[in-house]
Amino acid sequence: MRCRLAALLFCLAAASLAPAQDAVVLKADSSIRIVEYGNFENARGWLAELLGKYLMLSLGKSGLDGKGESVTFVLEARAPEWPQIPKEFMREAADIDAFEIEVRPGVSPVVRITGNTVLATGFGVMHFLENSIGVTWVFPGDLGVCLPERREFTLAAGRLRQSPQVVSRLYTGFVYRDPGIPARCYVYEGLVHRESVFFYSYDYFKSARPQFLASPSHNMINLFPPELEKTVPDIFPMKDGKRWFPPDKATDKVGAWQAWHPCYTNPKTVEIAVRKAREAFEKQHAYCFSLGINDGRRVQCQCDECKKIGWPQSYYQFVTKVAEQVKDFYPPHLVGVLAYGDVALPPKDLKLPENVLVMVTGGTDRFKEWTAAASILGVYEYASGWGYWVPNIPLKAVESNAQFYRRSGVRFYRSEMHPFWAFDAPRLFIQTHQLWDPELKAEELLRRFCGAAYGPAAAPMRRFYTYWSDRWDGTIVPDGLTMQDPGKPLQDQWRQPLRQFRQRRPEDYATSRECLRAAAAAAPKGPAADRVAMVEAFLEDSATLYDMYRLIGDMTDKAPEAGAGERIARAQVLVAQRRDGLVKMKSHSEWFAGSSMTVGDDLKPSWETWDAMNFPRVLENGIRGELLRLGKAAPPEGLSESLRMCLRPAKAEPAKPQISGMTWYYPWASVALETAQEENAIRFKTTARTDQRITERPAFAERRKLHGLAVNSPLAPIRDNDLYVVEVTATGRQGFLSISVSFGSNNRSRAEGFALTDFSDKAGSVSKRFVLPPTFLNQSTLEADALPKEGSNGLVYVHLLWDPSTDDSSLDGTCRITRLTF
Repeated sequence: MRCRLAALLFCLAAASLAPAQDAVVLKADSSIRIVEYGNFENARGWLAELLGKYLMLSLGKSGLDGKGESVTFVLEARAPEWPQIPKEFMREAADIDAFEIEVRPGVSPVVRITGNTVLATGFGVMHFLENSIGVTWVFPGDLGVCLPERREFTLAAGRLRQSPQVVSRLYTGFVYRDPGIPARCYVYEGLVHRESVFFYSYDYFKSARPQFLASPSHNMINLFPPELEKTVPDIFPMKDGKRWFPPDKATDKVGAWQAWHPCYTNPKTVEIAVRKAREAFEKQHAYCFSLGINDGRRVQCQCDECKKIGWPQSYYQFVTKVAEQVKDFYPPHLVGVLAYGDVALPPKDLKLPENVLVMVTGGTDRFKEWTAAASILGVYEYASGWGYWVPNIPLKAVESNAQFYRRSGVRFYRSEMHPFWAFDAPRLFIQTHQLWDPELKAEELLRRFCGAAYGPAAAPMRRFYTYWSDRWDGTIVPDGLTMQDPGKPLQDQWRQPLRQFRQRRPEDYATSRECLRAAAAAAPKGPAADRVAMVEAFLEDSATLYDMYRLIGDMTDKAPEAGAGERIARAQVLVAQRRDGLVKMKSHSEWFAGSSMTVGDDLKPSWETWDAMNFPRVLENGIRGELLRLGKAAPPEGLSESLRMCLRPAKAEPAKPQISGMTWYYPWASVALETAQEENAIRFKTTARTDQRITERPAFAERRKLHGLAVNSPLAPIRDNDLYVVEVTATGRQGFLSISVSFGSNNRSRAEGFALTDFSDKAGSVSKRFVLPPTFLNQSTLEADALPKEGSNGLVYVHLLWDPSTDDSSLDGTCRITRLTF
């Protein structure tokens, strides 16, 4: 090693004495040598192998040797990890990931990549490969690797230093580990193990350069596990006058075992947290120790002292005491808080110690409230790809937020992201680059992405992504955090397919198909064409669901019998189209590499679970309604026996509806519709005033309250040969009406019938008819479970929600429920 190092230093000295040149040139015949200098611990060789792999691919070489000019790459790490960085190189947190790239031409050309840590050196390698060689990773897996077309590279002499604007960059919802890395390469100790997210990940994630430096999340359950009941029972909360202990995890089905707060005013609670924080800083070299609250509907302590101090004052008093007792570790070590749930807002006049990091969830208003309470703030963002069935490409929001992070000094970032690469890849490419350099423009980054991914097809693909970016109808907050969901407050579109498709138009899909056809024609056969095909498949799935959405609207209208047969045939075609599309997706596992999304053997998409896409099931109920219209007419082919039943004579019996009260919506955001019980119907209408504003939540102060109503049928025996018919008629003006119909234990996300109606300034009327069987749906599979045993009862639920657009809007209508026995 010493001989090799001496030889290297001689080469560097010779290079410094050589005549000045302008650049280092890499060619297919270049003789390339890669050496690592510094303490790489057990990660030695990993970065050299990574760099060599892509240099060979880009130069078209089978090995690094060559008969041409010799070029030496020096990969240097000043320290294995951030606690060992020399003080002179560690001025602030951003220096942890800082790297330099120096190109030195001469008789013995040298390219030196130096990082403050081994991980930072790896970030420098990925930056060099992308920006100097032109290798671009657009999503995980081989299909996501885009190699440059040229085979010769001119590296201009000079030195570059880069450090990130946002020092901690964490995404959840990725499957980081690359299954292509042989198991024999895994080690479970040392630096490689501690930084396994980098070393064992897909190279795409290496190029995104994540850093899990500080991301406080739900951690109380780890600090105070239920087992402490045996040794320190008095740290558990008081509830209803007695000590409350969590249920056993093995038998608890609702997560209550971890949904609680300890008694924060008990000195033992502080003592335990301080001891574990000091241990994490001293022995584990943790940068941040999390005091994040547990998830779920948490039990709060009701002891006399906790009640005296108040909530969330008792929690933040606990945080302050812990932070003060470990302050000797600051800088750089931090104590972390997640501003979430029942501790989301700071108490009045709160001022946390300077070593407390607060990760803020919930947008601009909440962030502003925290600026006076804490000196170090981070952002916890919800930017999931799953939960959207239309392309959600909020590029303007991503760019606006990057600028806000820079202006506001946000240095810590975490996002929940479960991506579909077809739609989400360009958004992530832009965001991961802007977290390092917020001055990069989204438009130019999108151009780079499309050029690398699609080659000659870049222009039509850029039009496709730009078109959907322009369709994004969320609100940009000029001097704040912009939510990446396109919905308005209280009307989020995440996991809400009805709201998503309501905003779409047929021309959206016509324009998209035109872009993709042009891209398919221009893309050369190979990876670029395969990437276009991936986007086409997901776009067609979205278009099929959109067509289902529109057809369901036609089927629930009280339309005449004419056209019923055509609508049934169209429904069958759409069901088959979606099934075929899912078969295609399942056959392309590479489209889901690095993502938690899959299509199962049963053709069930993993992203359609409890907040499912219910259109196929609702469409089947629409077919039932059309068959009732057909009566004795010749049935279409291909119907199941349960559907053919609808053509038989039936006995109709009014199921006198009952008022359940308010709908499921947030009680602080809505008021009840006025109701009157008629013989076989419920009459409903808006209150005399629709100008009531939401006063309970400052963020929604300008919003009018919604008007809701929940109706149900009486309990009745469940039988296979029954159907229920729900009829809603209404006249409205200046507002939006949504109707959801379900059965048994189902809730709004599993509705078996729905309708959305937008009333204009002029009064309009609507008449909707829903048909549904008495079916209990399995919450996991969303398939019908076996009906309960003989004698079990069930009932129909109808939810109505009126969103007034003016202070004098109106709604007036009736709801009827009929039971059909065949």
